[in-house]
Amino acid sequence: MGINIQLNCATEDWMNVKADLIIYTGRVDQLLDYKFGELAYRTLEIVQQRFPIQKDWIVTDCTNKHKYTRTTDHSHFNNEIKGLSLITYEYPNECICNDIPYYPMCWGENRKKYYKYLTLLNENPSIILCGRTALYLYLNMDETILTTMDGIKQYL
Repeated sequence: MGINIQLNCATEDWMNVKADLIIYTGRVDQLLDYKFGELAYRTLEIVQQRFPIQKDWIVTDCTNKHKYTRTTDHSHFNNEIKGLSLITYEYPNECICNDIPYYPMCWGENRKKYYKYLTLLNENPSIILCGRTALYLYLNMDETILTTMDGIKQYL
């Protein structure tokens, strides 16, 4: 009785466990042993530097002017940082091997491949997909939380 939580476990550790409900937040291609091939993701190289105080908190740069896509100045929301800005630069890269899959590349053939995985997963209604990685959607964090809350609402 109760809720059994297993974090950071390999698929083979829990796939055969009897459970009324499984909330899965990882890669669906990995979950199903890459049956239809790998889904593509982008990862980030994150670099931090200190500068004189900057005026902007977060700057998203979608131009080709810089190799980074976003900068964040942590000194605006972290009272521990005084006198200098701590800037984080996010450089997107193709996700390979053991990289962290931050952003799904959810278009074209990848989208079609994801729907094949989804069709297989729909055969097991006890698995609920939650989060950007499992849903294979580019979502902001607020959208990720809202989508997850909506997805599990029927089970609460």
